[in-house]
Amino acid sequence: TIYIALRMDRKPFNDVRVRRALNMAIDKAALLKAFDGGHGELLNAFYPPYNKSVHTPLNKLPPTAKDLFIYNPDKAKKLLVEAGYPNGFSFKCTLAGEEAWRTDYMAMIAAMLAKVGVTMEIELTDYPTGMSRMTKKTHENAYFIPNPHAAPLVQIRKLFLTGQPWNASMMSDPYVDKTWNMLYSNPQLTQQQLDAEFKKLGVYIIE
Repeated sequence: TIYIALRMDRKPFNDVRVRRALNMAIDKAALLKAFDGGHGELLNAFYPPYNKSVHTPLNKLPPTAKDLFIYNPDKAKKLLVEAGYPNGFSFKCTLAGEEAWRTDYMAMIAAMLAKVGVTMEIELTDYPTGMSRMTKKTHENAYFIPNPHAAPLVQIRKLFLTGQPWNASMMSDPYVDKTWNMLYSNPQLTQQQLDAEFKKLGVYIIE
């Protein structure tokens, strides 16, 4: 799984309309075709498709979440106008690792964002430097992050709980924190109950 984490603790990404706009401005199907021969998964974040007890397929997501995976630059522009960025904006994204595919991948995304008036400047670092900045929270407003799959309890804590080192988006959501802590600390919950709650939590985070 790879994605770009947008820092929710800083402008402009503290506005959900901006985050949604950038999602809609990126042609994810074109990225899959260019780098995975069209065989990858558009929705592979934090819960892998083979873990059916917690993964929600793209076609089963609510409309507000499904919209994020549909290439729609016109709607992206409208959202940016609503958020107060009619002329777009510029931001930096830390890219840790110098493999050619990473830089090519990010260049393709930058070109897509430029079409809606958003300039993404890529800050290229070696892997240890980039990781150090991310875990110390001194990275730029965005961070390109590859992330291996893990058990739902680990994955949610690692990527989305307040104050966690790998929480590159700086997400701090009371509902997510409270729900995770409840699931972690309640030994009475069955596996089926845990899976159902993690499934709901996954959809909530996507939205």
